[in-house]
Amino acid sequence: MPIRTLAEAISHYGRAAYLLTVAKNGPHTSNVTIELRNGSIGCNVGAVRVPSPTTATARAHPTVTA
Repeated sequence: MPIRTLAEAISHYGRAAYLLTVAKNGPHTSNVTIELRNGSIGCNVGAVRVPSPTTATARAHPTVTA
């Protein structure tokens, strides 16, 4: 999706989203707040000091689909 269109979509739908990761034991969903970061979608996941299952899964399987 072109960044202009992505910015428009965020403006229209808001910044709340679901992040879906898939691990060996199945899918995991997390509520996230997205933002545009240098032409890409960005969000924070997991606890500040404790690695979360979402963070571990994303590190192990970093490929995403848009």
